[in-house]
Amino acid sequence: MEERAMQQRQPISAQSDLSAAQTAPPELPSDIRQRLLPLIEALLREAAKKAREADHEDHA
Repeated sequence: MEERAMQQRQPISAQSDLSAAQTAPPELPSDIRQRLLPLIEALLREAAKKAREADHEDHA
């Protein structure tokens, strides 16, 4: 906890502006994209499953 108290917060002006136009990130090569898509799909599927389970617990 002491470490957190010692850390200084950034002034608002130093934080990035989320509404500002930003350059598009470079595209991933297709072979990397093809390997990542199944992993991303699995992560999203698991996150959706956990969210549904949590929602059911809230209503129980």
